[in-house]
Amino acid sequence: MTSLSVNGWYTQDGPDNDVVISTRLRLARNLASFPFPHRERGEDGERVLSAVLDSFAQVSDHESWQSNRVDCLPPLRRGLLMERGVLSNSDQSESPPPPAGIVLRADGCLACTINQGDHLRISAFASGLNTADTWELCHNLDEELQRTLQFAASYETGFLTSSLFDAGSGMKISVHAHLPAIELAGQEAFAQFLSAINGRGFVAETYYGLAPNGMPFGSYYRIRNANSVGGTEFDQIAALNSTVKYVAAMERRFRAELLEARPTILRDRVYRAFATVKYSRFMEEREAAILLSDIKLGIDTGIITWSEPRAGSLNALFYRIKRAHLETVIRSGNFAWERDVANQENLRIQRMRTLVMQDALDGLLIRGTALEAARNTTPEIKE
Repeated sequence: MTSLSVNGWYTQDGPDNDVVISTRLRLARNLASFPFPHRERGEDGERVLSAVLDSFAQVSDHESWQSNRVDCLPPLRRGLLMERGVLSNSDQSESPPPPAGIVLRADGCLACTINQGDHLRISAFASGLNTADTWELCHNLDEELQRTLQFAASYETGFLTSSLFDAGSGMKISVHAHLPAIELAGQEAFAQFLSAINGRGFVAETYYGLAPNGMPFGSYYRIRNANSVGGTEFDQIAALNSTVKYVAAMERRFRAELLEARPTILRDRVYRAFATVKYSRFMEEREAAILLSDIKLGIDTGIITWSEPRAGSLNALFYRIKRAHLETVIRSGNFAWERDVANQENLRIQRMRTLVMQDALDGLLIRGTALEAARNTTPEIKE
């Protein structure tokens, strides 16, 4: 497998990028003549792997695809694929692991895992809220593979999958959303958000997990369909688009209200994040995610701005601050580390994370001068 594209899909801007960072659409498929992966015995897994790879060799753009066995991937490459959402951490826990494979299109927008949960999982990725392109990518590949593979399906159920929740269309759609204003607006606003999600058959999960105080790190959420049974693929896509558009409108409304009602508090939060990134020397991933969240909020509310347009810079950072991505950068260059950093791997990772953040955000400016901001937000003092 050749190296992954440096300028991946996540470096681009997309629809509703102020709220929705990325979209992932996945189709689960299983071969009709083989047991599901968790039931495979003997040479079943190897035969499934061989059949799928042979099918990929016959697709129209086969020269654009790179394939490998998962157990042959170097640990760093596997880490990169996990961080980009192509491989799943949970799929590595089986002992012994099934003979799994990965087929990846050169631009990274489209991937297929083999024998991980299902015989095939076709996934497409795009920046912003972009179900149209991700569906087209997955659907076209699905159609091509069906010319040489027979997938397990029934008239009553639809496609048959390892999980009952995935049966039917076999489609899972998820978006990575940034919702700081809904959180800052309080419990009532957050309950309204959860009610809107759950009432429409979707689930919201924290992206970076929870802090000790019970709040998520950095206000990032993954919104996904709870199951793939109800309606056609187009019905499910329409339902997700409608739900996410509703949540995005809610988030924008709360941002405007925060900027109107609590501008000084909001500016303090953004300015502190801006200064911390600018002058720090070390950052852990979750700390960087929180700072990036506050800076993104500042950009999206107009408190800070780019000196010149920077398409996709913030979205790319959500991936470039992760460990495997940083290790890749470190191994590909010859860096002159500070003497007290050079011999400590964790410090080198944290130092590189800080440098990557500072380089990516170098063109940011606070809108207006401090004096102008004070005149606009500070009450007049009379002697």
